Formats: sequence, C-alpha cells, structure tokens
Amino acid sequence: MSRNRVQIVDDSAVVRMVLAERLERDAGIELVGSAVERAVSLDEFPGEILGLCGIRQREERT
Repeated sequence: MSRNRVQIVDDSAVVRMVLAERLERDAGIELVGSAVERAVSLDEFPGEILGLCGIRQREERT
C-alpha cells in the first residue's frame, strides 16, 4: 500500500506539532516535513504536485 505524503504548513509551531503527532499515528500517511509558510513549503519539494492544500486565513484583531 502506498502512503500519502503530507507536509504540514502553518505559522503556529503548536499546530504543526499537534498535527504531526496525530498524522504520524496513521499508517497510510508519510509525514515528509513541516514549514512555517507556503513559499518555504514549495521550495522544499519543487516539482511535486500537491493533491490537497488547505489554507487558513486569520482575521486581524483590533
């Protein structure tokens, strides 16, 4: 069985850590890394096609 390759991209170190811990428990997922922002993520894996990408946008607090 081939595993889905996943990279976590989030500006929060806590979110990256929690997601990594949960994803590593799934035998069908290969965690290939994490990044603080999308540009860094794309630089790490040039030429690879992203199958799924989720972007969360925060509202600025006033």
